[in-house]
Amino acid sequence: MNSTWGMAVLVLALASGDAFAQSRDSLKPTQPKAIEISTGPGAVFIRGGPGDPYPILGEVKWNYKLAGGQRYVSTGTMNGWHRIWWDGSEGWVKSIYAKPLYGVYVARVTKPIANVEWWLTGQLPKIVGQVYQGQMYALTGSYTICIGNINYSWIPWKGGKYRILNVDIEWVLL
Repeated sequence: MNSTWGMAVLVLALASGDAFAQSRDSLKPTQPKAIEISTGPGAVFIRGGPGDPYPILGEVKWNYKLAGGQRYVSTGTMNGWHRIWWDGSEGWVKSIYAKPLYGVYVARVTKPIANVEWWLTGQLPKIVGQVYQGQMYALTGSYTICIGNINYSWIPWKGGKYRILNVDIEWVLL
């Protein structure tokens, strides 16, 4: 009887494999939807996968100017987590911190690679990262530079908002 029990445990252990790898296979892709990550006066971690054991990639902090959270685009859910685009790569946030938003425009990257820039009035822009075709980011505003009529949109990046050229994106209503 003990050998049968031991054999059953061994078979079960071999069949289960890597729990994290299997959980990735259970992703429920969804139509992209805008979400707001509400942190309260603290911060919410963005992780490298759908669970607390995954490494922390960054955090979303409370935005005192908005008196609330930051906007992102969710492209799928799994086990109580939303998959979002975070600074040019995939990130995950617990669903309990996300509330859906409706009637919100987002930016979908249309070029193979687009630069994200940091810029303040009176200073030269600095490229801080890149985004890739198909990725979607919440829009936090837009503006036009009078010289040459160049249009930019603001997207969340590294906990702040940074600009991206409008010729590199299309606006999508979610």
